[in-house]
Amino acid sequence: MKSVLGLSPKYYLTYFAALALILSFSGLWSTPRVQAASDIYVSPSGSDSNSGTSIDDAKLTIAAGVAAVDAGGTVHVAAGTYNGPVTINKSLTLEGEGPNTILDGVTKTGNGITFAAGATNVTISKLKIINFSVGVFSQNIALDGIVIEEVESSQNASAGFAFAGSVPIQNIRFSNVIANDNNLSGLGRGIMMQSMSKTNITVENSTFLRNRIAGIDLNDGPNSGFAARNVRISGNTVSGGTGLGEATDSGIALLAYDPDGIGEYLVSNNTITVYGRYGIEIKNAKGNGASSGPGSVVVTGNRVSKGGGPFTATGTNELRDIAGIAVIERTADADNGVHLPTTGVVVTNNTVTGFKQDNPGSQSTGFGIVVGGLDHRVLNNSISENDVGIQLQQGHNQVQADQNDEFFGRDYSQNTSAVVNYNQLVDNTLGLRSLNVAANNATLTCNWWNDQSGPSSSDNPGGLGQSLSGLGQFAPWMIHGEDADPSSPGWQHPTSIQVTAGADTSAADNNYRRLANAVGCALSDQEFILSGTFD
Repeated sequence: MKSVLGLSPKYYLTYFAALALILSFSGLWSTPRVQAASDIYVSPSGSDSNSGTSIDDAKLTIAAGVAAVDAGGTVHVAAGTYNGPVTINKSLTLEGEGPNTILDGVTKTGNGITFAAGATNVTISKLKIINFSVGVFSQNIALDGIVIEEVESSQNASAGFAFAGSVPIQNIRFSNVIANDNNLSGLGRGIMMQSMSKTNITVENSTFLRNRIAGIDLNDGPNSGFAARNVRISGNTVSGGTGLGEATDSGIALLAYDPDGIGEYLVSNNTITVYGRYGIEIKNAKGNGASSGPGSVVVTGNRVSKGGGPFTATGTNELRDIAGIAVIERTADADNGVHLPTTGVVVTNNTVTGFKQDNPGSQSTGFGIVVGGLDHRVLNNSISENDVGIQLQQGHNQVQADQNDEFFGRDYSQNTSAVVNYNQLVDNTLGLRSLNVAANNATLTCNWWNDQSGPSSSDNPGGLGQSLSGLGQFAPWMIHGEDADPSSPGWQHPTSIQVTAGADTSAADNNYRRLANAVGCALSDQEFILSGTFD
């Protein structure tokens, strides 16, 4: 029997199998393939009904682009203004074209970009986010592998970037970001990471201006005991302003508690102009006194100065104590149940200037550097034009009200010890004060007191330099104040020093004392050139 095609039955199936194969190769008979969405495009001229797989078939909203892209893919956002919100719940790259790619919330409510569960290995770059409550937000999300670079998040009510909750976060890097004028609400931070343990956090080469409470705030919020390890805050510019909500209470406020002592904590090469209370605040650190490596907590190479004011966050006169760099301890009450002593912070090669509490009616004080807690090192800093240049203290009740006392009013340190060496003290009302600290816990040698005769102190008859109050070993002291590189922060010591003989003016200033001071404070590879007759 023949088939309708004239083929015998045994060839019938073979014929159609071959025909199907030919048609499939020719494209005439093939199953439509779904194109992999590893790259999705978004444009102001697009439509969310488009595939988004090319710029000519772009999506209209960033949210639709994020929804369409495969995990690990890239959403390319063309210049233009877009509506939010956007939720990210997968690994992806969200990339704009620079400051003209704008996500605008208009009403300063809601969040611009929210990280949800699944948001790991996310990169956001080259966007501008404005007019939300928070520009970029997460709460109780286990963030890991987040990179935010060349992103501006400004003019938001509460914060530019805010991560909150008790779930740990790790491997977070902010690079070349801008977060300005986030100052409408009481939160008012540029970057805020509050209440969770934080590991491998970097904020670098970024700008934070006129945020109401802090430029950068890595803190514990209402909880305590959360660790912060492997944190680097470097190369940033932070400043307040004189207007309503612009004072910036703290430039950089940091919890540096690492109970295991296995991470590094570095705050370096930042430029901070204070209109509120603090430039850099290091709270409840658990450092080991090392200058680098595991367990180190180091504040170095920063320039901290007082601008206008000081003002409160609401623009009124700030009457409380102010400080350039504060290394402090907070109480169990302030940290909701756990007393976390501050230990082993190294404050070195910083320039701190201008912290005078000069608001009319204030009884409080301005401090260049204030230190509470155990085993700290304060080295090679240039400190000038403050009410008090350096203060070591213990025994305060941490009351922050405007009070006519000598304490820095935010610290609860009950035991303090520190090595304070090779600092340059110039034109402070009081050079250094050791308040309630035992003499053997305050090593104050080899500082420049702005005069060869050393500090003005009852324990140094004839000393004409910056005043010293309290107990501590202060001799020998530096006999020169030359800075070998004034363009760099801190005090850079010259390699060659001239020691000139003079009259035996006093016990503090005579030929023997000058030589003893020079030799006693000599640094490695320094040479001394003697001039005159030493008798």
